[in-house]
Amino acid sequence: MLGRKIHESWVVTWFSAALICGIAVSFWMSFLPDSLWLVVAVALLVVAIVKRTVGAILLAIIAGLLIGVWRGESAHRNMMSYQKFIGQTVQVQGTISSDVKHKGSESELELSNVQINKHELSGEVWVGAITKLPLQRDDRVTASDKLAPGFGTFGASMSFAHLENVGRSGGDPLQNIRDGFAAGLRKAVPEPEETLGLGYLTGQHNDLPEQLTKQLQMVGLIHIVIAGGYNVTILVRFARRRLAKISKYLAALISSSILFGLTLMAGFSAPMARTFVVTELSLLAWYYGRKLHPLVLLPFSAAITAVVNPNFVWGNVGWYMTFVAYGGLIVLGPMLKNVWWRGREQGALKQILVDTISVQMVTFPLMAFAFGQYSVYGLPANLLVLPLMPLTMLATALAGLSGTFLPIPLAHVAGWPAAQLLGYTDKVTTWLATAPGSGAGATFSPAELAIAYAAILFVIFVLWRKTHYDFRTENVVE
Repeated sequence: MLGRKIHESWVVTWFSAALICGIAVSFWMSFLPDSLWLVVAVALLVVAIVKRTVGAILLAIIAGLLIGVWRGESAHRNMMSYQKFIGQTVQVQGTISSDVKHKGSESELELSNVQINKHELSGEVWVGAITKLPLQRDDRVTASDKLAPGFGTFGASMSFAHLENVGRSGGDPLQNIRDGFAAGLRKAVPEPEETLGLGYLTGQHNDLPEQLTKQLQMVGLIHIVIAGGYNVTILVRFARRRLAKISKYLAALISSSILFGLTLMAGFSAPMARTFVVTELSLLAWYYGRKLHPLVLLPFSAAITAVVNPNFVWGNVGWYMTFVAYGGLIVLGPMLKNVWWRGREQGALKQILVDTISVQMVTFPLMAFAFGQYSVYGLPANLLVLPLMPLTMLATALAGLSGTFLPIPLAHVAGWPAAQLLGYTDKVTTWLATAPGSGAGATFSPAELAIAYAAILFVIFVLWRKTHYDFRTENVVE
């Protein structure tokens, strides 16, 4: 049994899962003082891939744990370097790494390439400041105040900071394009539909009214305005399907370019990181005629993003949420469709129905554990909004272009369809968010979270035994 040959992809799967576990463990345990263990781990992985046997899986697991602990320990040491400055009034200089978030009069910044009192440090610092300066991503800012402990993925934080100076190096070209498109859309479509439409197309949701953001979260529609959500998948899938009729090479090239461009515009956030890796791997598999099993794709893509940023594993609920939701889509969803329709073709509404049920089932325990709430009206909200999403995105894109190149009166005319469709989303969101029970909550303890996911995994196993479903037939970009 231990000598039985297996496909090398399963060796990679176990290695990836072990690597993530190693990064998680490194947050509480400190060892592996030098790089010798890294060399040993790479050697074990090479042997495991060459042998490709059941017994070699143990070597892959050991290699994954060693590399995960080594990478996590390195990142953890960088985070701990902030400790000597905690409680002191310091000067923090850094580059704004993601879109600035606005909450009332306060602007929230995430700074990378950090210097504290001219000492260079790794990791990121969260800064809250009351300012009217037109801040944007890639600006170099200097802030001063008392440094506080970090939270989530941040090594340190600073509230009510004083911004001493802001430097602009010319900005990110793709962000400038996005901002130019936003200005055009603003001419063609009124608020709050304009910011909602910008979220649809680019994932920029930081300027959404706070009340609308809360309502989107309550009804389970926040994913439509977050980069890395359903919107990116729709755009890439649409481009691949249309262009594949002309040229397979062109379809892969343009689809990858769209994905890469959206990633650069939105930043390498946890949801966008997941979407970029999973979708790009799926595009490559489609182009080369390969099939990727979800149990290979998910751990491997999660391991890649975790190596790039180990902080995702330690404190980013969004990172866990996106992978759990994606697992529901490509593991649980297809089997439910197979049970209910037995291979018959489903329309758009049926597909959205099953996808929404699957995602809500697998994300409910994590939402209850992390946020103490869940979306009672998530299913009707998605059924009412998602079928119109491609049309809404097309109308919004045309409205933004018309506002960029046409005078305001004509831009208003061209933007009318987008305003109506986005207004419909706004009305549905407000209606369901104010319905009885929309603010329902549920709280899970760690033990209840573990029991819930054990039950979900048991249901998935039973369905697989019943249907014998071949997961290699599914591809997110097809």
